[in-house]
Amino acid sequence: MSQQFPNVWYATPVRVASRAKFKAHDDCGRLEISSSELTFLGAKQRLQMRDIRTVALTRQNLPWLMYLVVNVLMSPCCALTAYLIYQDWSERTEFSVQIALVSLVVIYLVSNVLVTLINVNTSWVLVEYADMDNQTQQAYFMDASGFGWGGFLGGTRRMYQAILPRSR
Repeated sequence: MSQQFPNVWYATPVRVASRAKFKAHDDCGRLEISSSELTFLGAKQRLQMRDIRTVALTRQNLPWLMYLVVNVLMSPCCALTAYLIYQDWSERTEFSVQIALVSLVVIYLVSNVLVTLINVNTSWVLVEYADMDNQTQQAYFMDASGFGWGGFLGGTRRMYQAILPRSR
């Protein structure tokens, strides 16, 4: 009995461990699960995993450098917005300007917290398998359906449950 996940992200151990990534995956493709092997058919590469040693749910390191770059790039936008609010406020008072500035800071902070929470709660399936030379290799997979939200919404957990019986 074969099972397919048609929209999957694949990541290498180097990508998963990196804190300086701007993209979470190395390739996009399809994962086919059969009784004897897993096959990833991506746009850039093809992986055949026959001797699956372990399967685990894990997550990637948080991309702190990306957060820093985005925050640095957003700072002038927030400063410009604050300036325009200040300039266009017809009946501005010191209190109303403070409310506008505090609102921008709160939006800035809340968006950072939300992005961090989403990243922390997004699971990947780690598959350790033996290659042709009997060397242990690692591959990471995530359900990328729904523009990547499928993994966050439980698709990766379903993929994990489908792969788990194939491990030793």
